Amino acid sequence: MTKEPSPIEVTHRDAGWFVKRGELEWGPSSFLPSHIDDAFKEIAEALQIPEEEHNNLAKALWKSKITVQEQATAITRDGKDSQADRLVKLCLAQPDIVLFHDQTKTPYVRVRNNDALVTMPINSRTFKSWLSNLMWTEEEKTPGTEGIMGALRTLQGMALFQGEEHHLYNHVAPAPDGVWIDMCDDRWRAIKVTADGWHIEEDPPYLIQALQPPEAASRAAEGRGPLSLPRICEYSNGG
Repeated sequence: MTKEPSPIEVTHRDAGWFVKRGELEWGPSSFLPSHIDDAFKEIAEALQIPEEEHNNLAKALWKSKITVQEQATAITRDGKDSQADRLVKLCLAQPDIVLFHDQTKTPYVRVRNNDALVTMPINSRTFKSWLSNLMWTEEEKTPGTEGIMGALRTLQGMALFQGEEHHLYNHVAPAPDGVWIDMCDDRWRAIKVTADGWHIEEDPPYLIQALQPPEAASRAAEGRGPLSLPRICEYSNGG
C-alpha cells in the first residue's frame, strides 16, 4: 500500500515565510509575497520533495502568496492604514527628519536619534532596524517584512523625487572657509577647521558619510592620532 505524502503547509508570519512538510521545515525567509516563487528550488531541496510532487509545492506557494496579497489589499479597502502606511507616517512624524539623496542618487534619511542627527541610507540594514524599533516603541507591534519593504519603497521615492540633493563626502568635506572632519562618534559630531582655528560642531551640515570605525577620527580629535588637530591647524594656516 502506497503511503500518502505529507501535506505541504505554507504560512506567512511576522518573521517571514515558513514552509513545512512532515518533520522538515524551511524558513523563516524575508521573501516578499510576489517573490516567494524564486525560492522554489531551495524549498524543494530543503523539504526533500521529489520532482513528481513539485506541482503540489507550486500550488501551495501560489495559494499562500495570493492570500497574503489579498489580506494586504483588504486592509487598504477597509479604510485602515496598512502597516507600511503606518511606518511611513510614524517616520515622517519624527522631529527634524529630512529625506534627501546624494550625488549618486542614493536615498538617505536624516533623523534625530538619542539627541544626535543621524544620517542613514534608506535601504540600509541599520535604517530597517530603526523602523522596526520605531513601530515597537510607538505601537508595541513588530512590523512584517512586507510592511517594512513597502515603507522603504515609499520613503526612497520621497527622498529621490521630493528631497533635495546633497553632496556627501567620506570623513573630510570642504567648507567655504575651511574644512569639516567627521569625528565618527555616536553623537555624529564634526570638527570645523579654519585659518582661525577649530571647533566641534554638534549638528554639522549634510556633508559627511561615515564609512570607517570611530576610533581613528576620535583619536584625531583628542590629538592622539596621525591626524591630530595641531597638525591639521598648522596645515590650514599654511604651515
